[in-house]
Amino acid sequence: MRCLIVGSGLAGISLAAHLSARQVDVEVIASDQPSASGVSAGILNPTVLKRYTAAWNNTAFMDYALLFYRQLEVQLKATFIDPLPIHRIFSTPSEANEWTVATDHPSLAPYLEPSLQQAVLFPIHAPMGYGQVLNVGRLNIKSLIDHHTQFLGNKHRVAHFDYDQLNLSLERPEYQGVGYDHLFFCEGAQLKNNPWFGQLPLVGTKGEMLVIRCAELPQTAIWKGPVFIVPLGEGIFWVGASFDWEEKNNVPTDNGRFLLEKKLKQMLKVPYTLVDHLAGVRPTVIDRRPLLGTHSTHKRLHVFNGLGTRGGMMAPLLAQWMSRAVLDGAPLPNEVSIDRFA
Repeated sequence: MRCLIVGSGLAGISLAAHLSARQVDVEVIASDQPSASGVSAGILNPTVLKRYTAAWNNTAFMDYALLFYRQLEVQLKATFIDPLPIHRIFSTPSEANEWTVATDHPSLAPYLEPSLQQAVLFPIHAPMGYGQVLNVGRLNIKSLIDHHTQFLGNKHRVAHFDYDQLNLSLERPEYQGVGYDHLFFCEGAQLKNNPWFGQLPLVGTKGEMLVIRCAELPQTAIWKGPVFIVPLGEGIFWVGASFDWEEKNNVPTDNGRFLLEKKLKQMLKVPYTLVDHLAGVRPTVIDRRPLLGTHSTHKRLHVFNGLGTRGGMMAPLLAQWMSRAVLDGAPLPNEVSIDRFA
């Protein structure tokens, strides 16, 4: 069986790994446009720290993701997971009280440390203290993409996918003269241009983020206040991200940088140097659930998209569901099936 995956972000990589494990001949066309995966911090977090609630299906997604990435580390001979706690800064005493209450919830107990912490010796403004999210960490997405690209070799190419060159008049669709049993569109925010799945309610949200250098800030934790501060190694940190529901482009703006730096300065007690300013469009869906499924007419065309802000955590298990649906005929959960928008 021969399959073509359009897109090489977290969705495309996870799907390629699952299909390859089933002895499927996989080829990948990576978009020549920037992707949300490429600028993401890669935070693996099964909790919603704004409201102290559990993310949807949090334990199943998190457990499977960690297992999946560890297996990829062995296969690709590299390290992608950096176990780091998340330090959630409290802005009011009531937030600290709400944290304590949340630690008793069964879906949060494995992650939220009941003991409250003080940041007296840290270069971080946290006068009300902070709570620790444990058993979480960061996925080095750039390293994962680079190593997976090398692993695929000539099965991976960077190119614009030309929809007009896909011939659907044959039993097996042909793209540029090559026949495939199945095609999977993992295009992220570019899905809006897809003639077969572009009608799906992928709204997309633009996010801007900063890369800074701060020698005085330890690389031992992810900090969550008005923004996330995520260690990238060697004194470099990712800061973000903003949410813009109006603009749908990858262009950083002066206003976006100003707002991010304003929030960053509320958190840092020490100076920093701005290294870079980035932007990307997250593939978010109107109901905040992914988009998985098969085209109603062209049964060899499939979509795997809409992973939103938690793609690193959700992509591996979603890819398992997607591969089983196509290869085995297994039903997709209603929460992610595109049939919910029929």
